[in-house]
Amino acid sequence: MWPAIFGDGYKYLDNKEQNFKLVAEIGKLRKKYTEVEAENVKLRHIIEESTGLKTRFKELERKNKTDTAILIAKNVELKNKVTKLEQKRIQVITNKQEASPTKDILPSPACLELPVISQQEININSVISNLSEIEKSSEFASSICTETKLLEDKEVDEFLDSTYKEKISNEIRERNQENNFRTQDPLSYNKDILQS
Repeated sequence: MWPAIFGDGYKYLDNKEQNFKLVAEIGKLRKKYTEVEAENVKLRHIIEESTGLKTRFKELERKNKTDTAILIAKNVELKNKVTKLEQKRIQVITNKQEASPTKDILPSPACLELPVISQQEININSVISNLSEIEKSSEFASSICTETKLLEDKEVDEFLDSTYKEKISNEIRERNQENNFRTQDPLSYNKDILQS
């Protein structure tokens, strides 16, 4: 017989009662142990899933950086091509002006009556008119190039903005989940995640 303290006095319990209580306690402990093991399995699964998601997020972030770098490089390449095309266009216009030959023309009797304009005056007038044409065409071409550049820059900026916003919203979402995890009871938080 084993002594047990209840209140102020000693009571002796016989071995059968004590054995019965211990068996009942062992049953409760086994049940609790299986519940804890089940929770551990769930938590391990959640941790593995979280690790996988973090790895995927890092991969996507790395891919996003490389894609952004590629787009920036392509944008620079396109800007260089536009600059080269502008230079070639100006060179072609200059070459056409230099290549226009003057022909020897015999004066007709009707032409003899017209006032004579010197070659120098003709050259000055043609240069002035050519300059005004070049200015007009270069203004037109630069406005087209500017619009093209602005459109390309706008598309790249929009892409970068949307990518940045998506990244920020993912970070905010992740922080909110972590905050919820800290504030809630871990067991109910895990059940919510497993149900969704």
